[in-house]
Amino acid sequence: MKHLKVMVLVLTIAAVLLWTVNIDVLAVRLGEDMIYAIRMNEEKSFSIRWTHSVEKEEWEEFFQFEGENINLDSTRFKTFGAGVPNNAGTNSFIRDGWVYMVNINRYVGDELTVRSGKTTGHRLIYQRQMFPLPYQQNSYVICRERIPFASYLFHTISKNM
Repeated sequence: MKHLKVMVLVLTIAAVLLWTVNIDVLAVRLGEDMIYAIRMNEEKSFSIRWTHSVEKEEWEEFFQFEGENINLDSTRFKTFGAGVPNNAGTNSFIRDGWVYMVNINRYVGDELTVRSGKTTGHRLIYQRQMFPLPYQQNSYVICRERIPFASYLFHTISKNM
C-alpha cells in the first residue's frame, strides 16, 4: 500500500510538471487548430517554399525570429516575373541557378500569414525538415508560442497516430 501511495505521488508530481513547464514551439495554425507544434531550439530561422503559380518555378523566403517578431531575411527564386523587385536587401547574386536577395531585414510582425494555392505546394522548412501546407480555404498563421510541455506531447502523439 505504501508503494502505491508513493507511485501516485510521483505520477501526480510528474503530471503537474508536464503542465507547468513551458517550451517554445514554432506554431502553425489554421483557424483555432494547431496544425504543427514544432519544438524550437537555438535555431531561430525557418523558410517557406512553394512553386510560383505563374512562373512554375520554386521560390523560397527565409525568415528569422528576433524575440517574438518575425523578419524576412532573404529570398531566392529561379526566374524574375511580374511583381518581383529588381533589387531587395543589400545584395543580390546568382548561385546554382537561383537568384538570391539577401539582408532584406523586413519586419513582418509576430505572425506570418501564408495562403497556399491548389498547385503551389507550400511547405514550411525548419532544421531541414519539411512540413507541408496544403491548399486550404483559410490562411495558415505561423508564430512562436510558449506552450505547456504536456500540450506539446499531446499534439505530437495525436498527429502521429
